[in-house]
Amino acid sequence: MPLDDRAFSELSWLAQARRSFWEFLADYHWATKVFTSILVVLAFVGTAGAFLGAPLTQHFAGLTEGSSAVRLETALTSDPFLTFMALAVAFLVGVSIKSRQLAGLLDDSEHYDVGRALAFGYFKNFLVGALLAAQEQKTKLHVFKPANVEQLREFENNIWPLLEPEKRTRTIEVTGLMLVDKKPLKRRILVIDQMNGQQGPLFFDFPTTLFTVADYYDSWNRWHRTEGTTPIPVERLPVMQQTQITAFFDHIKRLAHEEVGLQAVSEFGLTGEHLRSLYDSHLELISLDELRRMLVPVTT
Repeated sequence: MPLDDRAFSELSWLAQARRSFWEFLADYHWATKVFTSILVVLAFVGTAGAFLGAPLTQHFAGLTEGSSAVRLETALTSDPFLTFMALAVAFLVGVSIKSRQLAGLLDDSEHYDVGRALAFGYFKNFLVGALLAAQEQKTKLHVFKPANVEQLREFENNIWPLLEPEKRTRTIEVTGLMLVDKKPLKRRILVIDQMNGQQGPLFFDFPTTLFTVADYYDSWNRWHRTEGTTPIPVERLPVMQQTQITAFFDHIKRLAHEEVGLQAVSEFGLTGEHLRSLYDSHLELISLDELRRMLVPVTT
């Protein structure tokens, strides 16, 4: 069932309960679901029989008290059998929890949204100020957005070294005309001069904080090994890392368009409309292919 993709804390209590219920149900093993369903049905049948004063097979089918069907229904809805079923469900839930613990799925490494946390810091401490500086320079800030984990690695290994200052780029300190807490707004921005098909220098940034996504899961796995528990399977790491990268850019967009983002950068004295305009008009996300084409004269 589709769930609201907003942060859990941003949901109403009813939406929080709904999400918790469906995620809890999703964690149920199939055997646990079967035993739980049987328990619910038998409890309903037993309650209905108690209300009517006779087993359902006897009340509706007219069977005698000593018939096999009536005796079977009586046995299955008896307190001893329902207690046994409840204990079986509890046992299966315990087994499921232990299995997930051994698989490293109960330590928040899978559910903690590190991408959102990184996005908040990048948005508050750099991006909005850099967009204001770009606005003063009447230009755009180009930010590299990797499409997947492999592109992040390729950028780190092959592209980022070419963009280091004193090679084919320069770092400038842009001072905006506005004052923030009585001080000039300043941001250090990477400027790429040698670009293919680009008019004038290009203001560029890459959220280097994304490099920590892999370190985050590596740290969890080191903790698992120290504690003697099962680390996150290697084949699952790219998917989990990609989820956090996607969350990073999705949350930046949300911060630029919602009140929580405006409050995070309240020191700039922006209105909601101005903040949205900064994001929509002065930020351009570029792909690895676009960046590679721009760098053709440099890399060939």
